[in-house]
Amino acid sequence: MVHVHNTNEELQLDNLKTEFFNDKILVSVKKNCGYRLLVPLLIHATINDIYRHVELYYKETNIPLNLYYLANNVRIFIPKTDISCRKFFNEHAIRPITPVQQPVVYELLLDLC
Repeated sequence: MVHVHNTNEELQLDNLKTEFFNDKILVSVKKNCGYRLLVPLLIHATINDIYRHVELYYKETNIPLNLYYLANNVRIFIPKTDISCRKFFNEHAIRPITPVQQPVVYELLLDLC
């Protein structure tokens, strides 16, 4: 049996995948064990939105989930707030972990393993 690909549909799907990330803030949430969860957020998302996404993903966990960022190799707690992610990242000088030519991804830490 020969499988024929519909290249037009594949092209449309590739375009959708590319467009999906164009208007998103990408946040890599890294657990203590090194596992990462990529959280795509809308441009106007807040810190609370990151928490909601992470809490939904780890809903079986019965412990409070706390996010942190690194500043001079010190973990700093991120409280739940309605401040936009962009504003928070700028105010706290949180820089992307990706090189300039790649999509922008920020890294936060999750105290969980």
